[in-house]
Amino acid sequence: MESELIAGSFTSAEGIWIIKLGQDFKHNFIPIPIFTDNQSSIIFSNNEINNNRTKHIDIHYHYTQNQINARNIKLHYINTSQNPANIFTEPLSPHKHVHLLNILGVC
Repeated sequence: MESELIAGSFTSAEGIWIIKLGQDFKHNFIPIPIFTDNQSSIIFSNNEINNNRTKHIDIHYHYTQNQINARNIKLHYINTSQNPANIFTEPLSPHKHVHLLNILGVC
């Protein structure tokens, strides 16, 4: 779960950058949707959970939680089989590779 929280922190920072860029052009992108296939990181980020399993997580990675509370971003669950990011992060069968290419709109 920690790696997903780290990735979520960096993604949240990029989302905030997009919000600030949009404000320069008079566009409102709030809330930025962030999709993840890790339900435990969504639960952790949406709730202030402090227990023995999460006490080691650095304060820096609570950034996503702070941005959710500020209503700048919103986390959404996406099924692992439908997650196009997997094409960059996981070894895939040829069939699954082609399926994710189609989701991305690549022919």
